Amino acid sequence: MHENLEEKLNHLGISSWKKRAAQDEPHTTKKMYLIDNDCLFLYGEKEKKLPEKEIENFFKTLACSLGKPKLHKIINSDELNNISYIFLLDEELPKHLHFLNKSLINKMPSIEMVCASKDTKINFLDSIKEVIS
Repeated sequence: MHENLEEKLNHLGISSWKKRAAQDEPHTTKKMYLIDNDCLFLYGEKEKKLPEKEIENFFKTLACSLGKPKLHKIINSDELNNISYIFLLDEELPKHLHFLNKSLINKMPSIEMVCASKDTKINFLDSIKEVIS
């Protein structure tokens, strides 16, 4: 009878740790950016097909256009302190962020829709400026 290594270890009373599958990781940790420590942006599933580098460049450009050089990708929701504005880019507020003030939420189009034309980019930027001014 051949046992694999895990079975042999279990037989000896040693339990082994398994790597978490990628789908077990919280999706929202990959979908949030913070600009200037108070503007939270969450993007949705439509951007799933976009390369992470393109999404990061979108938010870097947005931060520069707003005159706010601080950009930070949120890894853990514990990092969310003193949020003044929440922008949902074709996304709903995830349940694990229920502690955030829902009156701060601003619904916006997806990154894909924003980048569709020069006019949509300008309208998006103007909408953000109007909220944070």
